Amino acid sequence: MVPPTDKHPAQVKELMEDVPIGTILVQEWSSLLTPAQKGGILDRVEELIRVVKKARSRANEAEVNVGNAKIAARIIDHIFEGI
Repeated sequence: MVPPTDKHPAQVKELMEDVPIGTILVQEWSSLLTPAQKGGILDRVEELIRVVKKARSRANEAEVNVGNAKIAARIIDHIFEGI
């Protein structure tokens, strides 16, 4: 703005320039189920209850050797299918 003299230094005006160097992304996560997902889970649970009741009544009439069956994981996978 003003040039320097032998008694005073120069007067300058500093300019600042904002340069974007990145972006901030805010994501909100929720573990809530949609109504469609909840309905699907409830339908599969009700279907599973009906199937288990039928299987239990058939198993009461016959001798069954289960051995080392691991069915809990398959049941959970079926209930939470698609989630």
